[in-house]
Amino acid sequence: MKKLILVLAVLLTVPAFGALSISLTQQGTTNLVDLTYAGADTANLPRAFALNIEVTSPAKITDVTNFKIGESNSTKPGFGIYPARIVIDGTGTVTAWGTPLADEVNDPGAAGTGIGTNKVVLEFGSLYVGDGNAPAASGTLCTLTMDCNGATGNVNIVATEENTYRGGVVLEDGTAPSPDLTASLVYACAPPECVKSTAPFYSVWVQFGKPNCWCYQRNCRGDVDGLKQLSYWVFTADLTALKAAFGAQDGDLTGTKICSDLDRAKQLSYRVFTADLTILKSYFALQEASVPVCDMTNYNFWTN
Repeated sequence: MKKLILVLAVLLTVPAFGALSISLTQQGTTNLVDLTYAGADTANLPRAFALNIEVTSPAKITDVTNFKIGESNSTKPGFGIYPARIVIDGTGTVTAWGTPLADEVNDPGAAGTGIGTNKVVLEFGSLYVGDGNAPAASGTLCTLTMDCNGATGNVNIVATEENTYRGGVVLEDGTAPSPDLTASLVYACAPPECVKSTAPFYSVWVQFGKPNCWCYQRNCRGDVDGLKQLSYWVFTADLTALKAAFGAQDGDLTGTKICSDLDRAKQLSYRVFTADLTILKSYFALQEASVPVCDMTNYNFWTN
C-alpha cells in the first residue's frame, strides 16, 4: 500500500503531457520573435490571453504584427478578437477589429508603456460558431519586432500573464491554467558596429577589417591617429602617417595605413592619395573649434 501511495504521489507531481504553454521563439537570426501557444485541450480551449511582454532595457519592442483579425474559422483559426481596441457601433456591427495592444491611454491599470518601449501588454480573444471553426490546439498569437537600441550581449524577453487587471489566461469553461503560463527567451544583441550597414563605404570598411579609426570623430578632417598633438587634432603625426600610406595599393594598406583614407574613396587605383592630403592640409594646425566633428549620417557612434 505504501508503494502504491508513493507511485500515486509521484504521478500527481508530474506535469501532464500536452499541457497548455506559451513560447517566445526568434525567427532565425532576425529581429522577429514569435509569440506562440501549444498543448491546448481541444475540449476546453483558451478563450482569452492577457500577457505582459517585457524586454531588458534599453532594448525595446517596436512593432506587433502577424496576428489574426476577426472571428476564428476553419480556414483561418485563431484568436483575432482584441477587447482593448475593437470598435463596435450602436447597431452592434464591428467597425474596427483593432490590434492585440492594450490601450495604455484608456485601459484601466497598467498597460505597459507601449510600442517603442521595453514593455507592452497584449490581449487576445476568440469568437467562433461551431466546433469546426474553433482555434487550433497550437498556433502563433503574433510576432514581435525587437530593437536592441544600443544594448550589447544578451537581453531577456519575458512573457507573463497579466492577472491584475485582465485575468491572465482564461479557458472556455471559465477556469485558468495552473500554474500561470510564462515564457522567456535569451535574445542576442550583437555589439553595435560604429559604421552603419547602410553607409556607402560599409563593404570597404569590412574589407579592411572594420578599422576603429574610421570612426574617430575627426578622421574625415585629417585626424589619422585619433589623438591631439599639442592643442591640435590634425598635426605632424597625422601627416607622417598619411605620407606612409600615400600611393599604396590596397594590399599594401596594412596595419593602420587605411586610417589615412580620409574620404573613403579611391583616386585612380589608390585609397590614400592627393584628395586625402588636401583634406588634411585644410585642417592642419587649426584649433579644435575650427576642426568640426564629422557628420554622423553614416555612423552609429564615435570610437574616440
